[in-house]
Amino acid sequence: MSERAKSILLASLVLLSLFLTYQLWFVQKPLEVLTEDSYEPNYFEEARSLTGIVTPCRVVLLWGGTFYQFRYGQKAFTTLWNAVSGLLQRIPAPELSRMEDAPFTDPPVLALSFQPPLPSGQGSVWLKNDVQRELKEVMLITNGEHWRLKFNTTAGETFEGPISDIEALQIQKTLESLDLSEAIPQRELNSEELSAALGLNIEVAAPIYVPDRPVHLEELVFKEEELDRELLVRTFFVDRSLVRVVTERDGSLIYTDGEKGLRLGSGLTYSHPQLEQSPATYTYLAALNSASRLLGYYGGWAEHLRLESLLLQRKTGQLSEHYLACWQSYYQGKPIMGDIVIKMTFNDSGMVEYQRRLYEVAYSTGNTYAVPGYLEALLAALDLLREENTDYRETTQPLILEEMMLGYALKQETLRALPVWLIRINGLNLEIDASGVESPKGVSP
Repeated sequence: MSERAKSILLASLVLLSLFLTYQLWFVQKPLEVLTEDSYEPNYFEEARSLTGIVTPCRVVLLWGGTFYQFRYGQKAFTTLWNAVSGLLQRIPAPELSRMEDAPFTDPPVLALSFQPPLPSGQGSVWLKNDVQRELKEVMLITNGEHWRLKFNTTAGETFEGPISDIEALQIQKTLESLDLSEAIPQRELNSEELSAALGLNIEVAAPIYVPDRPVHLEELVFKEEELDRELLVRTFFVDRSLVRVVTERDGSLIYTDGEKGLRLGSGLTYSHPQLEQSPATYTYLAALNSASRLLGYYGGWAEHLRLESLLLQRKTGQLSEHYLACWQSYYQGKPIMGDIVIKMTFNDSGMVEYQRRLYEVAYSTGNTYAVPGYLEALLAALDLLREENTDYRETTQPLILEEMMLGYALKQETLRALPVWLIRINGLNLEIDASGVESPKGVSP
């Protein structure tokens, strides 16, 4: 090649290099390239605010001399909780001054019970200027002229304070606007009456309310929750190149990168064992927000889910500790029992374990069942204790009735749910069939 040709080739290469450098630094990328490289958030939904995380486990209303009870998923529950939540957000701290008017001796007009407890004080949206407390009960009481708020804390403290006439008027308008035409009147169970009726020594551990008239519940058909599997994998594994996939015989898929594992089949199971030894130094308030963030990112909040418990757990003799968060599925105020689970453990290092298997109501079959009364259900529960619980003995010590409520039991084989009585006696959970078509399910600790 001649020297002239070499010079021309060298000059061409230099010019091409300058042109490509200019393109790289100054020319905008094509739209399709920008779109492909744009960031896609690898989560299902943002964390909920505190008002969307904590809700009462029940609301009891005393109106016109009649008790009414509402739980998560019922319209009246949402109305009453929103009214009280708004009131607690507007009041910076309760004024604990004494009032000189007539005493407040009547039962609460409104009683909201919380499990997990309601956080108040600094960092919370409720009673913002109050000292930090964890409230297990918030009540509205009146003497016919003035209204007061009364609080019970998890530490066993009780305190109360007045609310303004304007706030009281707003609460009263909310109560008067409630449509109670289809609400079921409730009876408060009494230890003496129950003992006399059943011929046993029974003690009611806490206020328990049961329907005071016949109840009919429908049969439901459920369907399994559908989640975006690809999005789920992306949320758990940032670097997909490190992930191996194993297919099981039943079609379930196991994803692992050698440190953590995810199984997707009927629901999901996730574990990251290396994080177990980390401590959990979250405050209760921080743990609530962390649980909300983790659930939102890894599957999201289903509409029918309520945070049911949040507990700090420590392993005996070990430094490891974690929070255990559990959610409960509801349908129109009634919990759904059965092969439904959503719980997670987490600590300062992140999420250690996560189980999620959810179902949602597809439709009602149209079949309705007359639910047996509370006395009949209690008799069935006591018979079940005698038959299946080897620790149960006839004794002069009282039987402690801790909980009694209606719910649904989901049968995994058919995905149909029938009404049940959920009863807790002496620390044992019993499901008593309430449809009249099956025998009692059994006892569980």
